[in-house]
Amino acid sequence: MGIAASYSGIHAKLKAMEGHLITPEQYAEIASQPSVPEFLTYLKEHTSYATIFEQSDANSLHRRTIETLLPQALYEDFKKIYLFATADQRTYLDIYFHGLEISFLKRCITRVMHDHNIADFHVTFDDFFERHTRFSAEALTKATTMEEISEAMEHTAYAPIFTYLGNNPGSTYADYELAINLHYYANVWKTLNRLDTLSTTDNSDMVRFHYGTQIDLCNLAWIRRAKFNFHIEQDRIITYLIPCHFKLHAGDVKEFINTSSIEEFDALLKETYYGKHYGITNAAALHDTFDRTVETIALKTAKANPYSIASVYSYLITKENEKNRLIRALEGIRYGLDARTILDYMNGGFLT
Repeated sequence: MGIAASYSGIHAKLKAMEGHLITPEQYAEIASQPSVPEFLTYLKEHTSYATIFEQSDANSLHRRTIETLLPQALYEDFKKIYLFATADQRTYLDIYFHGLEISFLKRCITRVMHDHNIADFHVTFDDFFERHTRFSAEALTKATTMEEISEAMEHTAYAPIFTYLGNNPGSTYADYELAINLHYYANVWKTLNRLDTLSTTDNSDMVRFHYGTQIDLCNLAWIRRAKFNFHIEQDRIITYLIPCHFKLHAGDVKEFINTSSIEEFDALLKETYYGKHYGITNAAALHDTFDRTVETIALKTAKANPYSIASVYSYLITKENEKNRLIRALEGIRYGLDARTILDYMNGGFLT
């Protein structure tokens, strides 16, 4: 069976699911909601999130609880796709699932480090999640201290991170996030290198493109912030980067680290693959627009390769960013911002 034929079924499934994504017109209506209860009522009455909140009272649900429930919709869609997928497709969906695990782990760390009430953290794990996860989800959900999170991660590949940072009292959430991201992307790249020798389809190349662009863009954003926001010494910047390369090679990375001004940095960026093919010429905005940039690249890749794993990843990224936009909208509504400002913020802008 050819790759196009093997994707005909899942392609039709994705097309049906795309019909339930939030439209631009609905985003505008969401941004116009005057309060958190009305925001939730809108989701329940007009979007596919109705099933997530069907047992919830719009007038009593706390904002943080809403934020913990929103990712459940992405997980449910992932599960539908996974159960519909072939064995080869599941190999690459397993890689994506690891990203869902990492997002969950970072939400648990945020809750503990910011002293959020554990009662507001509503997460439900079914048999599917328990079969696939490498983490102790129940222990992470119940953890109230970083020591307990470290214990929950004791028998995972991330254990050294928690041991090292746990022994440094000044460790912040940013320290944990950076260390986890470094390990996560390096592990994904290692997995893709292994699959390259086993795969007989173009799926490996598609997924490599997806994660490779993320790695390059993350590194560019971090170099720019490290140099011109935090003024970190050049020799130390390399320790903040994901130790993998895609369209940016080691020599390119060194050139960016050695730039002496933002103008020089952006001029160099303009000449890269990302500058020439995607118009990414301003690294200052890349950190804030990262999700939208990744989504744009994924959509273009899926359009060019509709019967491939690229279409699956494109849908999941769009759904993930849908969740992120709703969380941003919720934040803006809570602070009483006007609809135009909220809509800009939802689409990658930032609040001043």
